[in-house]
Amino acid sequence: MTLGHYYLIVLGTCCGMNLGYPINPARDLGPRIFATFIYGPEVWTFHNYYFWIPIIAPLFGGVFAGWLYHVCIGAHIPDPPDFYVSREAIEPPKPETRLTSVEKEDLIKDDEK
Repeated sequence: MTLGHYYLIVLGTCCGMNLGYPINPARDLGPRIFATFIYGPEVWTFHNYYFWIPIIAPLFGGVFAGWLYHVCIGAHIPDPPDFYVSREAIEPPKPETRLTSVEKEDLIKDDEK
């Protein structure tokens, strides 16, 4: 098991007795906002500002994990070669090479060849 698994087990054992692992912001934020309308702002200060664990900590943890991945792994992966052609390399056709309307006199008849 990795360190992350142990973190989930310890957090669930400590805080999940009657809450059921509330480390998911989607599972805790909605009921907490609804309870704010009924009970007032006390729901945000209950159990010594417990809302940090299921709401704020996963957001900071995600940002920290992304940064850590970039520093440890992502920065050492070489960039893929650029196979795409830039817009500057493709020049639009010049005005004199564009198709223009053909006059009747410019057409060559089969018998004139």
